[in-house]
Order: sequence, then structure tokens, then C-alpha cells
Amino acid sequence: MSSKEKNHELYLRQKELLDTFLMKHAISQAQYNKSLHDLTVKMGEEIPQRKTVRVVAAVIHQDGRIFATQRGYGDFKDGWEFPGGKIEEGETAQAALVREIREELAADIRVGEKITTVEYDYPQFHLSMDCFWAALLPDSNMKLLEHEAAKWLDQDSIRSVDWLPADIEVVNIVTNSLLKGDYGDSMRKKKGVIFDMDGTVWDSSENVAASWTEMIKKAGYQDHFVTRDDITGVMGKPMDVIANTLFTYTTEGPERDALRAACENYENEYLREHGGILYDGVFETWEKLKKMGYHVYIVSNCQAGYIEAFLEHYGISYGTEEDLVEDIECYGNNFLQKDENIRLIATRNALTSSCYVGDIQSDYDATTAAGLPFIHARYGFGTIHAEVPCIDHFSELLKVVPEVIG
Repeated sequence: MSSKEKNHELYLRQKELLDTFLMKHAISQAQYNKSLHDLTVKMGEEIPQRKTVRVVAAVIHQDGRIFATQRGYGDFKDGWEFPGGKIEEGETAQAALVREIREELAADIRVGEKITTVEYDYPQFHLSMDCFWAALLPDSNMKLLEHEAAKWLDQDSIRSVDWLPADIEVVNIVTNSLLKGDYGDSMRKKKGVIFDMDGTVWDSSENVAASWTEMIKKAGYQDHFVTRDDITGVMGKPMDVIANTLFTYTTEGPERDALRAACENYENEYLREHGGILYDGVFETWEKLKKMGYHVYIVSNCQAGYIEAFLEHYGISYGTEEDLVEDIECYGNNFLQKDENIRLIATRNALTSSCYVGDIQSDYDATTAAGLPFIHARYGFGTIHAEVPCIDHFSELLKVVPEVIG
């Protein structure tokens, strides 16, 4: 073995010792960083470039206690931590936290204030961890799906478990909060209004019919076309059902699917440029609802890209709490039925109360299945066979929404 190889082997042994000291809390993060740097320079090794892993963690509190979980896998098995996980590309930290808690604990939470962001160097990577106060939604019970154990800890027992190094900074903050009974605004109410698209926010039927007819003829079906009445007759239904209703002259299977996909894609492009008939007062009412403390969302049975085409045509920002429309979902994105997507939006955004605004019977049925109250846009395409709150003009929501969800 050459002297260089011996030197490297000695370096690895000493680094392993430092790693062990860190994991056993024998030295602090700052001491570890300095010692590792000094050792690396002394031994002539390259200073390692650690990748950064972005994660999120929930400090779930209840009755003066916080919830801790014990890892059941990996390098940090048996260590205790606040539940959470990696933030996926395109996700907000809050959305990632709601998803992770559902995946790890089969529970729905309301995400509150951000506590801190922990920046921590583990031996193999740099951890950036956003930590939030959180509370369980009513009737939500936790079940361990990934961890080997869990405990509710109060101010006297919070240090009785062996916390992972990165979580210790959070423990110090949380301990102080337990003493004060201060859990940020995780118990604040978050009210949302979820909107249907067609017949509620706008009428795109004329331009949808025009775009589909154009594509049908380009595809070689010269004797066939789609009218506005055809479109309004199938509004609110999933796209596969619409194709089976309107494209009966095609063979079910690849031929029909190809025509449907061509029409959907061209429709999005067409509407992004030409738009539709926007009902009076939509954007003004949304802005006023936001100022009143309500959050605005859209759920539709449309194809992927349809809601985005609408928003982009009118230059409406979407996707964050600062935007006019905070979140959107549709059948074309995940192939879930409307009631499932209504529930998804409500839980993903940690809404404490919400309602759905739609115009046809299937909107009401989906809302009822989702367990939410319904507001009927009576100016739209259909009637409702139930006594429900209704509006004849979009601006009437400013009065009706507070009556329905407070």
C-alpha cells in the first residue's frame, strides 16, 4: 500500500469517528464542521461537495403535546424525528407536508406557521428542512405506515427520546413554545371557495365546438361536425364519456382515442388564443373574496391544460397563496372523479371549511359525495333537484359564501 493510500485510509477512519460523534450528539454541528474541515485540509483530501436535500417537517400539536416518530429504516433507523419528507419538484413546502403526512400517517393536517428552516450537514449530504406547526383535521386519526413507533411528548418528556441531529434545533424552539402554549396560527381557519369552470365561470362551448369541428375535418371526417348544443349537452362529464357520446362514427379504441386527444390538444391551444364568454364580475368577485379572507380554487372534469388555457388567456396568476387562483385540479391530470378532486383540493390546501360552486346536477352530486356544501350558479347550463343556496349573478357570491361557510 502506498503512503498516499495509507494516508487516505487514515483519513476515512478519523472521518468515520467524527461521523459517529456527531450522530451520538457527542459533538455539535459546528464542532463537526470545523473538525472535518481541519482534518480534510491536514490530510490533503478534497473537500467534499455535498448535495442539498430539501425536506419539510410537521410539528403536530394537540393538548399541549407534540407528535414524534421513530425511524424504522435507513442509516438513521431508531432515531426520533418530526414526520415529513422530501419536497418534490414543483411542490410548495406546505403541499409537500400535507402529502407526506397522508403517505406516512394516513392523516390529514392543517399546516400553520413556519417555525424555522434547519440547515444541517450530515456526513453524506446537506439537509435544508422547512418546519411548520400543524394540527390534525377533525376526525383524522393517525396510523403508522412507515415508522416503527410514535409518541406524544409534552414539555417534560420531549427530551426523553433520541432525536436525530437535525431535529434538535427544532426541539429547542418547540420546548419553549410548549411552555408558553404558543403554536403559531396552525389553528387558524382557512376557508376556500372551489369553482367549476363551464357554466359557472365562463361559457366556452361555441369555441370548443369550433375547434373540435376544425380538428375532426382535419382528421378526415368531412361529413361530421360538433355544435354548441352538442358541447353544452355533455358539459361536466369526463372527457372519455364525451368522446363516446360525440364520436360514435369512429371505432371505439385507438381510433376514437386518437381523435379525442387531437381535439383536446387543439381545444386548449384554440382557447388559449380565443378564450370564451366570461361571465360578468368573475375576476372582480374573486379579488373581493380574497380580500374577505377566502381562498379561490378551480376543479373541473376537463382535460389536462384546459384550466391553464383559461387562466393564461386572461392573464390570471395561479399556483400560490399570493395568486388570485391558488390551486387547480382536473380529471385529465389524475383521472379522479370530480368528488375525489374536490376533496383533494380541500385536503391539499388544508381548508377548514369550503364549498363548491357549480351549475349542473352532477356538480351537486359530486359536491355532496365530497361532503361539502354546494352553491348553484343558476345562470349556467342546468338545474338542481334539491333546495340549495343559489346565485343569479357571480357577484352574489359575496353575500352567499359567508352565509354558507361563515
